[in-house]
Parts: sequence; C-alpha cells; structure tokens
Amino acid sequence: KVLPEKKNKIITGRAITAPGGIFANTVLINAGEDYGIKVGQPAISSLGLVGYVVNVSLKTSRILLLIDINSMIPVYLTNSNWPAVVQGQSGKLLKIKFLSSKAKPIEGEAVQTSGHGERLPPGINVGKIVKSFSGKYYVEPTVDFHRITYISIITNKTSQAFSSKIFQGFAPLQKPESSISLKGLNL
Repeated sequence: KVLPEKKNKIITGRAITAPGGIFANTVLINAGEDYGIKVGQPAISSLGLVGYVVNVSLKTSRILLLIDINSMIPVYLTNSNWPAVVQGQSGKLLKIKFLSSKAKPIEGEAVQTSGHGERLPPGINVGKIVKSFSGKYYVEPTVDFHRITYISIITNKTSQAFSSKIFQGFAPLQKPESSISLKGLNL
C-alpha cells in the first residue's frame, strides 16, 4: 500500500522555551506523557520537520531540533531520489552526509525524510538544497527555528530504536576479561 494504514495522530503544543541553548539546540513544549508523547516521536510544524522528542515528563516534552549537531536524519533528494543523511551544525544550514559521489544535487531541490531506519515517517519536508561559495552543497531547513511557536508531535509513530524496552545504549557493554594482568604477565 502507498497510503499509511492508519491516519497520523497529532498532538500540538506551544513552545515554552526559546530554541537553542549552551549545549544543545532544544525547545520545550507544554505537552507530555499526559497526551501520549514518547521519546523518539517526530516533531513537525506546518513547514516541515522540527526534530524529535528526546525527553518527556508528565506535562512537558523536550525536542532536539534538526539544526543541533547531535541530530542526524535519513533523507532523500526528491528530484533524483538519492538517499543521504543530514546533520545539524548548530547553525542555519544542515550538512549532507553519505550522499553518493554519483549524485548531482540541484540547487533548490526539495529534501524530505526517507523513512529509513523507521526512526521518522517518510515524506516530511526537511529543506532545500543550497550551494555555498566553495561549491559544497548543504540543506537549508524549511522551518525558521527562531520564530517557531507551535510544534506538533506525531504520537502514533515511535521509533523502535528509542523504545525503552529495547534501547540499552549506543554500544553494547564489553564483558571484562577473566584474566588478571600484572605488568607484562598475564595469568
């Protein structure tokens, strides 16, 4: 099927903090667990992707913005259908990573979420391709993060990667070796 089997359930909250911060580009909204919001759910505005939920309390949720350096989103270029990943740079533009060397981005080409990894649903506007003075391509987000007032959360979409039952950290812990090491002598 091309169409989603279920209609998206959306909860909209008001931004109660200004975007950005000393260590992370996040924003707090006034909707939380009491509305069914969970970690990993996508955050959108009327213009496109804002980010995703990284922390939830009973009445509030913290959104990691698309422009944050810790944000990496699987996308595709809509004209050429090339997959890539965009990463925030804590600035106005997103860095394009893992784009094939065969790809020829077109200035102004729309970039949307790909749905790869099932972290975010496919087809959400992310931005458009822009070319820098040096000839490198970047993505300019469609959302103006300094003017954002309302953020909607797609609550029926929860990433398996962020599920509290499955998610155990970013890398498995190493088991300690059973041997004892004494200055060049292994027992």
